[in-house]
Amino acid sequence: MTVSASTKARVFAMLKTRGAIRAVLSYNGGNDEGGVDDITLVLESVDEGGKNIEVDYPTQWNGGEELAELLEGPVDSKYGSWAGEFSAYGTLTWDVEAGTVVMDDYEQSGYDYNQERW
Repeated sequence: MTVSASTKARVFAMLKTRGAIRAVLSYNGGNDEGGVDDITLVLESVDEGGKNIEVDYPTQWNGGEELAELLEGPVDSKYGSWAGEFSAYGTLTWDVEAGTVVMDDYEQSGYDYNQERW
């Protein structure tokens, strides 16, 4: 599984348009059921303490469903229908500043850790 350069460029451009420097997705599932639980955007804007503001990503934003589908692509590609005798959970981080997509993945109830980076 991989994330193409054109998909990365498109997603990063869409995130920048929304003022985001990162998108962090959490997911879990197994035994025929699972998916992305939530999407958090880390904004370029900072709060009074100098920490980047984080917001839940509302897919109803202009183009929101398209962006959510692209953001979730690597999880969908890896697990599809979640069919099989396994469970998995983890995070998928799209980092605009670093230009990376990183999946931190725990399979079989947390015993097998794998990190993929594109």
